[in-house]
Amino acid sequence: MVGRSIFTRLGRLVDAVVPPTMLIVDEEAVRTGWRADEAGEYCARCGVTGVYAALTVTGCAHCRSERVPWHGVWRLGAYEDGLRDWILQFKFQRGWAWADWFGRRLAEQTPDFENAVVTPVPLHWRRRLRRGYDQSWLTARAFAQQKGLKATKLLRRVRHTRPQSSISSPHERRQNVHRAFRGKNVDLKGMTVWLIDDVKTTGQTARMCVRALRMMGAERVNLVVTAVTNPSDVLTVKSKSG
Repeated sequence: MVGRSIFTRLGRLVDAVVPPTMLIVDEEAVRTGWRADEAGEYCARCGVTGVYAALTVTGCAHCRSERVPWHGVWRLGAYEDGLRDWILQFKFQRGWAWADWFGRRLAEQTPDFENAVVTPVPLHWRRRLRRGYDQSWLTARAFAQQKGLKATKLLRRVRHTRPQSSISSPHERRQNVHRAFRGKNVDLKGMTVWLIDDVKTTGQTARMCVRALRMMGAERVNLVVTAVTNPSDVLTVKSKSG
């Protein structure tokens, strides 16, 4: 037992210093039988899984009565076992190889648009310093490379906010990210922007980002997320450190 414990700790140390490679990540996905969701399995307007609400061309029961600022949502799957574990490895266990894997898989699930650019939901510098890397930026770069597009940081997070996943009240979530993002001095007139993030819960963060991109002149903003939290799971989502 002692020897096994030592080897376990050594293994974790190696994983932290030398993150899993793209090949290992791909093998893990194949081993679990995972596959990305296809169009029609989730709402193209808000990203919620189809089983939770009847899907129509105007949205689903969850979002039909709401205005959404983006033109569509693309995802790999629901924020559930498997995909959720990989996201947590990526964000909190230095599993950098997941960035390329998530970005490439997302690029395969999305259509092509002319005059398009890729940008991530920005991470505040304090959180970036504590984590050591910006997971959304890494995913955005991989997505852009697969698409043959340019990835650039169009937005800045000007306020350090609490993790949205730690807040249950919709009103508090809105207030938490209100005026937290600011666009850079870039003219996006006539352009399509692919906005990349890891998890969409209620969408308040994405709304603020899309608003800033619209003010910069973006004609179309497409929201691309690795996973979407379904309505019944929103209140149970927890974050280790955001």
